Amino acid sequence: MVSEDADDPDRVRKLSQQIKDKSRKLFALVRMTRRVTDLASHRTECRLIDLRPAARAAVTRAGGRLGRFECFVDGEGAAWTDAHLLDLALDALTENAADHGADRGNFTIRIDGSLLRVTTVADVQATAADFTPFRSRDPASHAGLGLALVAHIMERVGGSARASHAGHNKFGITLEMAAKAPKSVA
Repeated sequence: MVSEDADDPDRVRKLSQQIKDKSRKLFALVRMTRRVTDLASHRTECRLIDLRPAARAAVTRAGGRLGRFECFVDGEGAAWTDAHLLDLALDALTENAADHGADRGNFTIRIDGSLLRVTTVADVQATAADFTPFRSRDPASHAGLGLALVAHIMERVGGSARASHAGHNKFGITLEMAAKAPKSVA
């Protein structure tokens, strides 16, 4: 189609943008499918994880894949969780923040003990509905699976993911995990 319309630069530009947009959505769906497959085949093994290096690693990966944005990782803490599943959750969460943040995709990760809060500038607050599978505020370009996957992963490791009040014009998600190994039941 592009070659047929080579004499019409506006049409070529429009078609090229459509190809780019559809390709971006396809790659996001492939990444999400890989995450879901990985989650389904992974055997959960929890241990105490230092959250700061885990968050920094997720940000570094997202930067390589998503392009230029800034992320600040603040605070210290550790949580009783599965390192690989936390990595999957952080990957989906940082991608969500970078894709949907109004401030060029910039976001902040604050760690406080076993809590990890991700906030980004947005025109809407996060709500519990954002964790519903296939619910997307931008269905034209996103599948609505990222935050649902994050919530599922947190449940699997005994934690939770929830919308949190992050201030005026901010979108906030809090991951809450156990601070230590649960006592075994005899």
